[in-house]
Amino acid sequence: MAYSDTEWEIVRAFYERGLSLAEIVARPEVNIKDRSSISKRAKQAGWIKGEKSTLVQAEVESKQKLAEIVEKKSTLNSTELEIHNIIVSEMAHDNAFFRKASLIIAQKAVKKVQSEDCSMMELKAAQELVGKGKENIYGKSPDTAIQINNGNQPITEIRRTIIDPRHTNGEGISSAD
Repeated sequence: MAYSDTEWEIVRAFYERGLSLAEIVARPEVNIKDRSSISKRAKQAGWIKGEKSTLVQAEVESKQKLAEIVEKKSTLNSTELEIHNIIVSEMAHDNAFFRKASLIIAQKAVKKVQSEDCSMMELKAAQELVGKGKENIYGKSPDTAIQINNGNQPITEIRRTIIDPRHTNGEGISSAD
């Protein structure tokens, strides 16, 4: 029996998300019930079983996390919820801005490198400007803060003194030999 391209697309979608042949043919969305036909088609077309299962898992985890957030938000009073939503909205807006700015800079960098009409120093300055703007709003990332803190610490030398009681004056103070 000949099946439509749409029917095969449905089977492939389930196959690439890691379902077994038995699970696929049991699905109500699937009209193709012959496992051997599916197996043969998958081999011929080069389908990779489970190829998109990590995408499914990532979305499931994301939805679980979102459900936890919604549950926690339900404990907030109206003022807390309003302030929470304002801050989330502002941060999401800022995050979108910085992603877009970074993308624009990257696109310009590619164009300028290809055309060689601008120095890399100018591109680096623009990149640093966007980075500074992001830091001004979000603060330094933990990695950056650690690097800065590690770089600013003075180098100290630790000396270890071993006191031999045979060479002290009885009070723990070394006597001159």
